[in-house]
Amino acid sequence: MKRLNGRTAVVTGGARNIGAVLCCALAREGANVVVADIRDPSETVNACKEVGVQAVGVSADVSEERSVDALIAETVDVFGTVDVLVCNAGLYGDLAPSPIDGISTELWDRTMAINLKGVFLCAKAALPFMRKKRRGSIITISSGTVFNGFGGAHYVASKAGVIGLTRVIAREAGADNIRANAITPGFTLSKASADLIEKYDLHQFLDGMVASTPLGRAEQPDDLVGATLFLASDDSSFVTGQILNVDGGAHML
Repeated sequence: MKRLNGRTAVVTGGARNIGAVLCCALAREGANVVVADIRDPSETVNACKEVGVQAVGVSADVSEERSVDALIAETVDVFGTVDVLVCNAGLYGDLAPSPIDGISTELWDRTMAINLKGVFLCAKAALPFMRKKRRGSIITISSGTVFNGFGGAHYVASKAGVIGLTRVIAREAGADNIRANAITPGFTLSKASADLIEKYDLHQFLDGMVASTPLGRAEQPDDLVGATLFLASDDSSFVTGQILNVDGGAHML
């Protein structure tokens, strides 16, 4: 039997890149999937349906409370509950490399609103329905940049905040059998990353990342599937408040 049969998973930022890969992986494991994104989710929705599960796309801006509340309300209306919440949406590919004194206050606030506030709003909206069933798994996508400090201060700080928030959720919701864990990917070669490499000539940076990774290759979106399915399923029924570092050993915590 598939590990997520009959369960419903919401994935924010699910229309493309890592989010689309995770949506399809959850579907293959039997979950009904809600693909939430500000972009057109139809391609990912169709890919999920091809494996025989139900899937719907919902237009959602995770930085807006009304939009997030509507996302969870539609999920419950269609599927009756929320079993798994993957907080993957984030501002990343549109962030140009910049030192801290080159980041505008407006861009700092926008990054925090999407990357950190978005996780808060999604968890806040989903938790009441998870509590009703006394079961749930919240998976947040943080970043390995938290450990090395490479990347814009706005991005790294937002992803560090995600870890702290995840641990608060784990502490507060554990009595209701709700788990919350963070995944910290390394530099992952999604299309967004590939575009950044070409736009800002980051080939030398990528080579350095690969050279410092014990497993000796660049990370791919598929490398995050196993960790996500583990945390979404009952395989991790006694795991909460943890950071699962998936980066080929680049940062040994």
